[in-house]
Amino acid sequence: MKKKERTGQLRHPTVAGPSGFYPSDQYELKELVSTYLKQAKLKTDKAPVGLIAPHAGYVYSGPVAGWAYKQVQDRSYRTVVILAPSHMTYFPFVSIMQSGSYGTPLGEVPIDEDMADKLIKEGGDLFQASYKGHLSEVGTPAEHSLEVQLPFLQVALGEFKLVPIVVGASGYDVSLALGKALAKVMQDDVLIVASSDLSHYHSYEEAYRLDGEIIEVIKRMDTRRLSEGCQRREYEACGAVPIVSLLIAADLCQAHNVEILRHKTSGDVPGGMKNQVVGYLAAAIYPGEANNNETITSSMEQEKKDDNESISGSGLTITDEEKEYLLLSAYQAVSERVSKKSAQDKELPSLKQRGSLDEQRGLFVTLKIGGQLRGCIGNLTATLPLSELVKKIACQSAFEDPRFPPLNARELKQVSFEITVLGDMIETKAPEEVIVGKHGLMIKQGFYQGLLLPQVAVEQGWNREQFLDGTCRKAGLMPGAWKDKNTQVFIFTADVFGES
Repeated sequence: MKKKERTGQLRHPTVAGPSGFYPSDQYELKELVSTYLKQAKLKTDKAPVGLIAPHAGYVYSGPVAGWAYKQVQDRSYRTVVILAPSHMTYFPFVSIMQSGSYGTPLGEVPIDEDMADKLIKEGGDLFQASYKGHLSEVGTPAEHSLEVQLPFLQVALGEFKLVPIVVGASGYDVSLALGKALAKVMQDDVLIVASSDLSHYHSYEEAYRLDGEIIEVIKRMDTRRLSEGCQRREYEACGAVPIVSLLIAADLCQAHNVEILRHKTSGDVPGGMKNQVVGYLAAAIYPGEANNNETITSSMEQEKKDDNESISGSGLTITDEEKEYLLLSAYQAVSERVSKKSAQDKELPSLKQRGSLDEQRGLFVTLKIGGQLRGCIGNLTATLPLSELVKKIACQSAFEDPRFPPLNARELKQVSFEITVLGDMIETKAPEEVIVGKHGLMIKQGFYQGLLLPQVAVEQGWNREQFLDGTCRKAGLMPGAWKDKNTQVFIFTADVFGES
C-alpha cells in the first residue's frame, strides 16, 4: 500500500534572510520582486499554461525570473503546480506535499489538497505523498528550488493554491509519467512552473554556448532529446525533469508555442565574475501551434534590441559599440602611459554616431587582476564628455590610487577594465529604499563622505544593512551611522560594463 504522509503543517521559509536567497523583510522583498517585474515586458496578451524560471539568489537570477512572472502578472490562476529538482537529498520518487501550506515573508500559500490527491493517484507507485525534499531534515540543508518561486507568484498573482512537487527520481520515464499526470488535471486556471537553472560553473563564453544548445531543444519541444542529452551531460539543467515534464504536459494539452523570454548568466549582473558562471532562462508555453517563423536567433536579437532601447541605470542609452569604445579608450590611455608610446595592439572601433560619448556623467574605472582589485578611482561629477573623462580616470586608477603602487608593463598584460557610468544621486530618508544589486550608495556626515558602487554589495554578498554599514566604514564612520539624523544617505543607479 502506498505510504501517505499528511503533514497538515506550515513549511516555513528556509532560505530568506541575509545569508539566503532573498530578503526576509516583507516590504523589502515585495519591493524587490516588484522592481524585477517592472523591468520585464509582457510579450503577448495570451495566458501561458506553463513557465520555466530560474531558482538562484535573487541578486543573480531575479532579473531573469521577473520576465517569466511578468507574463502571468495580474492574471487569475486557481492553482499553481511547481515542479522543482532536489539538490540536497536523493530519493527515488516524485515527492508531493499533500496538505498544509508553504510560507514566505509575504504570507502562507495553501496547498490544493484535491489536486495533489489526483496527481498522486495518477502517478502510481512513482508518486508519493511525502515531505521528502520539502521539510528540512537533520544534517541536510533545506531545498530552495521550490521556495524561491513563491514570492514572485505571490506578488504577480495575489491569492492562489499550490501543489508543491520536488522530484528526486530522474530519467525520461519519470518525466513522461509526471507530464501525463499533469495533463490529466490541467485546466484553464492551472499554471505549471518548472524550476531550473541551466549550465553551471563554466566560463562566460562557454555558458552561452551550452545554454544556446539546450534552449534550441526546449524551443523545439524535443523532450526525449532534452532528457537523454542532460543525462549524457551534453546539455545542462539541474531541473531537467521538471522542464521535460512541463513540455510533455503542454504538448498533450495542445500548447506548442514556446516563447524564450530571457537568457542571462550570473556573469551579467553588476560585478559578476566571468570565469565560473551559472545560466538562467525565463520561458513561457502558450496554447496553440509554434510560430515557425520565429527562431531562437531572432529571439536573442530581439532581446538585445530591447536592452539597447531601454533606459539604462545612468539615464543614458549606451550601445554595445559605445561601451567597447570606452573600454578600449581606457586601455589605450593606460597603455600609452606605461610604454611611453601610442598603443598599437588594439584599435578603437569606428562609430556611425557618438551618441552617449559626448554626454557628461560621473564615472569610475575599476582595474582588476585575477579578479582582485588593482585600482579604482572616479569622479562623482564631470566637466568632460565621457570619451575624454574615461581616459583621465583610467590613468588615475592605474597610477594614482594610494592603495596600490603604479601599474607596470607586466601587470598591464593581466589587468581587466570595468567602467561604471553614474546616474543621478538621490537623497533618501528611507533606507528600505536601497535595493542591493541595483543601487550604489553615498553617505555623508559633516566632512566625512564615502561611496560604494552597486557591484560592491553583490561581490561581497552583503544584504542591505551590511551595504549601508560598509559605506559608513568607507566614509570613516562607525557602522550604523546611517541611522543618525545628521547623516545623509544618497542612492544612485549606474551602468556597469567590463571586459569578458
